[in-house]
Amino acid sequence: MSAERRERLRVLIVDDHRVVREQLATLLNAEDDMQVVGLAPDGAGALDQAKALTPDVLILDQNMPGLLSGLDVIRALRRAQLATRVVMYTMATEVCDEARATGAAACISKDAPYDMVLDAVRAGGAFSLARPVGSKKREPGGGRHERGTAVRVLVVDDDAGIRDVLSEALRGVGFEVTSAANGEDALRECARGDPNVIVVDLLMPVMGGRAFLQAYRRLSLARAKVVVLSALSSAAQVARELGCDAGYSKPFDLDELVATVDALSLRG
Repeated sequence: MSAERRERLRVLIVDDHRVVREQLATLLNAEDDMQVVGLAPDGAGALDQAKALTPDVLILDQNMPGLLSGLDVIRALRRAQLATRVVMYTMATEVCDEARATGAAACISKDAPYDMVLDAVRAGGAFSLARPVGSKKREPGGGRHERGTAVRVLVVDDDAGIRDVLSEALRGVGFEVTSAANGEDALRECARGDPNVIVVDLLMPVMGGRAFLQAYRRLSLARAKVVVLSALSSAAQVARELGCDAGYSKPFDLDELVATVDALSLRG
């Protein structure tokens, strides 16, 4: 195997629908940085091939025939201490919170845009902070324009823990914060009142960050500055491509993100 080939992300695809497996394999193999090394129709096959092939990424459905669901497969992989990252790819997005808590790096809907699938496969893993909240003292008094009015920030992420951490940090310096679990919920929040700054994750079920931004920009009052969050190492570049104001790869420095939100709010 050539050095170039070894540098590709090695992907295992597990889904009970043959058409889904083969279409994903064709699309991923067309990418310069990906190589599909195996296909499996069920949870038992997923475990066998994951242990034999040790892929970098496992794309995994939740509802499959046999005794093992997608969540069961994730638990078994963690017990086996395999480093394979798992992308849950399912129509049953109600399991996403549990999938992440169990160890999935991402959970996306099967009707998500293909770019979202690529983002999920390339992403470095689940969210973590570069430094715990409160480990560095933040001075109070941020979160207000010079005219004294509160700055409204919308935090959009499908992980409740992430939303809570970011919202707490932003409120701690004076921002008025609302949050949403996906792009559809975020659009409803924007319809109630356009925020000054939006902090949005790219990988979410129901409606991801890319689709949200496209829909948001069609709103007549869309004026918010936008900060993109992503497990992709190229988040800053992705943000530029999407026409956003800043991008942070996870893990990131929480205080730096808060400072960026503050700076963007003053540009308005």
